[in-house]
Amino acid sequence: MSHDVRHRKRADRFPTDRGGRARRSRECSARVRVGEAWSRQTVYNWLEAGKLLGWRKTKARRYIPAEQILGPGHVVPGREDVLTEIEDPEIAWAFLTQDRPFEETTARPIALLKAGRVAVVVGAAKGYGASAT
Repeated sequence: MSHDVRHRKRADRFPTDRGGRARRSRECSARVRVGEAWSRQTVYNWLEAGKLLGWRKTKARRYIPAEQILGPGHVVPGREDVLTEIEDPEIAWAFLTQDRPFEETTARPIALLKAGRVAVVVGAAKGYGASAT
């Protein structure tokens, strides 16, 4: 089996962004660049600081869902607040990307974060975090 096929099969097991893709740090660094100062180290620093949501699936690889990156230097607001309530980033991503009932609608929490409804999503994350542990 070729390396590409093995990688694709392995990647298929991981939760991905809406477009069906989880980015590795090298791919992600080009999307999050701030001015000319961007690198994989910037991505790692942002992951450690909670500015990006990502997780390690193998010793050498981190997976960073692309949907949270809105453009150079811009990420979906409120992810760090969700991570405060749901500490495991992979579980937090599952919470953010699955349709959930809210007062007036059923929606993906990440879509509500993009719309600026951080408090509503964080409130739902509190309940989800408590039930996931």
